[in-house]
Amino acid sequence: MAGGHARPSPGRGRRGDLPQVLAGTARRGPLTRGESPAQLLAWRIDDHIEGRTPTPALAAPTEADTARYAALIGLHTQRAGNLDPVEGARTPSALLTDPAIGRTDHQQLLGLVLDEPTVARTLAEPSWPALRTALTRAEYAGYQPADVLAAAVLARPLDTARSVSDVLAWRVARHLHDNAAPATPGGEDGWRQLAWTLKAAEQDGKTAAQLLAGTRPDSGLDDVRRLVHQRTQPAPAHGPLPWMAPIPHQVADDWKPYLDASHRLVSDRAQVLAAAAIADRPAWLAGLGEQPIDPQAARQWQRHVEMVAAFRDEFQVRTDDPLQPLGAYPAADSAAHRAFLHAADAVLATRHPHASTPDVIDVRVTADTYLALPDLEREDVTHAVAGRLGPDWLGPRNGTADTLITTPTYAAHLRVELTHRGHLDPAAAHEPASAEAITTSQPPAHTHVGRGRNGPALPMDQTAAQPGIQVTW
Repeated sequence: MAGGHARPSPGRGRRGDLPQVLAGTARRGPLTRGESPAQLLAWRIDDHIEGRTPTPALAAPTEADTARYAALIGLHTQRAGNLDPVEGARTPSALLTDPAIGRTDHQQLLGLVLDEPTVARTLAEPSWPALRTALTRAEYAGYQPADVLAAAVLARPLDTARSVSDVLAWRVARHLHDNAAPATPGGEDGWRQLAWTLKAAEQDGKTAAQLLAGTRPDSGLDDVRRLVHQRTQPAPAHGPLPWMAPIPHQVADDWKPYLDASHRLVSDRAQVLAAAAIADRPAWLAGLGEQPIDPQAARQWQRHVEMVAAFRDEFQVRTDDPLQPLGAYPAADSAAHRAFLHAADAVLATRHPHASTPDVIDVRVTADTYLALPDLEREDVTHAVAGRLGPDWLGPRNGTADTLITTPTYAAHLRVELTHRGHLDPAAAHEPASAEAITTSQPPAHTHVGRGRNGPALPMDQTAAQPGIQVTW
């Protein structure tokens, strides 16, 4: 792909909490390693955001706030420990910036938890780089990689795994996605993170009482943190078009009318373009199928037409090919590339309206495995997937298209190809469930034993992902 070996973005569309993002990038070490500190910082920020699911926002509470939170928690459980309001108001480790990440020897870590033959087998597997990447993400998120790896290994036997590295990468990635950031030993840091999360949620319009509702009497502090983490995870957010940023929650009063008006103009323009296309029936519209009869499906189809028409208008697409309604595939470093990914999703949604949303962890592990392949093999994999999909492949016919093929739209097809080649274990994401899930589809006072998509494993006693959390770019 033009622009080089690009990174995937399984979580694109979610915004990270800026103070945590900056603190996380600072903990990776000094900015004096490269020729340009600004360029290195920009790369770290991009890598931090694209490589992991954003955590809930943090905001500084007062001691009165933390005393109130402690009292609310005490109404539900007596097992959360001594929650000192003074300690709760102090800065949590997630916002500290002291460099604390070293060069972890992942191969040595394997030797601590696996026998020698299994270590040799794991290192030789094609998905070993995916496990290495997952452990690096864990370290950047504040975990001890050895602890995360040991928990993944002990979660369930590995005897029947076709690919040990794939199974472990999936377990580690799921743990990072579903759990609150780790706290430093001693208990106080977990309380600080919980209090700061509750304060940020209150600033966003939620109440601590709502977020803590349904806490079980036998819940410890980590259980309470997990519940609040799942209820405050950032939801996908964008402007009138999915490649546009949303209006910030906190914006100066004199800017808000201007931003609101700008967004309305963009939205109105997209609707006008779609209405004109539906009325005039240009050739490219045939590539989006016929308008459904069902009113709800018709509205969704029209929304997809708006995105495609807006993309064509903004980036001046002049071709009229119904098989390629978005025109030529733009280079990864071009201004049109990110918008193209969203528009491609809209095109394929009109052609396959009942396709299921892929699991975010499947997307992440699949992308990590693919991106670790040599250039020629990635090109061969891309060619195979493109050949199988025919007109549904909207990328280039020659070369690689790393960013496109690793998006949620194509990741399921990519996983099939990588599994066929022996790079991924087909059973990795379908281990039996064993953990209790807390979902937002039930009243807060109820919990149930649940599974992820198609019953994937819920290792290390984590909870299942909330229904309705979508994989977006």
